[in-house]
Amino acid sequence: NSQSSSGAVYVFTRSGNTWSQQAYVKASNTDANDLFGYSVGLSADGNTLAASAYDEDGSARQINGPQDKARRGAGAIYVFTRSGIAWSQTAYLKASNAETGDSLGYSIAISQDGNTIAGGAADEDCMMPGVFNGDAKVCDNDQPEDNSSGAVYVFARTGSTWSQQAFIKS
Repeated sequence: NSQSSSGAVYVFTRSGNTWSQQAYVKASNTDANDLFGYSVGLSADGNTLAASAYDEDGSARQINGPQDKARRGAGAIYVFTRSGIAWSQTAYLKASNAETGDSLGYSIAISQDGNTIAGGAADEDCMMPGVFNGDAKVCDNDQPEDNSSGAVYVFARTGSTWSQQAFIKS
């Protein structure tokens, strides 16, 4: 209770007609006002969980990068996997062109097999339309700040390695 609005994810399982809490999940860099758990997705087999913190402050522009507090509100998506009843964080997903206030993780979706995650960044500012494979550096520092045009980032897992696959603009 010491980190106001940091957020959490509660995982429940059902046996027959009875529900019980299986896990209480927190981000590896829990901080006040991150809003972790704002959007969640679960793979069909229930073993891969994606949870966002759209107000997370990390400055990383790569997956599993530094978890500092240098880019206020950039947002992040966390991936957890389950082994038995134990959940562990396996990835910290960040946009390759993350900027202050982008809000990555405002919305998320996860594929049935848990190997693809799409994350909305409601306040991303690039104005260049199109689908850009992989790196989103096409829009680094080229747009007016705070236009909040939004974007979608697609991340894919191969084995245990995650990579950014696309940056999508309307």
